[in-house]
Amino acid sequence: MNRPIGLVVTLLGALTAAVVAAPVSSAATLTVSPGDRIHSPDSSCTLAYTYRSITDAHTYAVTAGHCGTRHAVTDAVSGATGTFVRAVEDPPGRGGADFGLIDFGTTTSPGDVIGEHRLVYGIDRTAPGETVCRSGATTGEHCGVVQSRRGAMQYLTAPQMVPGAGGDSGGPVWVRRGAHVEIIGVWLGGITPAGGPDLGRFGGLADAFEVLGLT
Repeated sequence: MNRPIGLVVTLLGALTAAVVAAPVSSAATLTVSPGDRIHSPDSSCTLAYTYRSITDAHTYAVTAGHCGTRHAVTDAVSGATGTFVRAVEDPPGRGGADFGLIDFGTTTSPGDVIGEHRLVYGIDRTAPGETVCRSGATTGEHCGVVQSRRGAMQYLTAPQMVPGAGGDSGGPVWVRRGAHVEIIGVWLGGITPAGGPDLGRFGGLADAFEVLGLT
């Protein structure tokens, strides 16, 4: 049966309006997350902390300063590329700063998980006796107890914590906060005191923010 011309026009108009009103999907962004492996021309490390700046809308990541300076890096998980824009590395052996900042630009977004753990964002500190965990791109997730401070900005973990390996440097050190976890440090590797066992070593995230000028 033939439809009235007026009805056909009305239907076409409705279809046209629906097409015009359909939402336009935004371009997909790449995600960079704490615990991701990063590659550079001369090193392989792990991201400790990622966030979106309210100043320039860029996504930044904190890692270890000894992971590189002013060169390009690639996130091995998402393929996102970034550039070291700042690195502070005090002379080794003094427990000072060892922090770096990577700019991943505006086409990436910060992740809100470490592995299967949902993050709660904050900048807290730790103390000897607290149980902490680290996530390294090479050796995965391991937990242990903070044994002591080392200098002004670093901490040592008890020898029972599984040692890290190449590529773990820069990874997140975190604590449990109820059903979530909070990042409190940047993994820096191991150290063997004279005549003693291997100990883990990490820098405080609050110190990293201050040293890198992010506070």
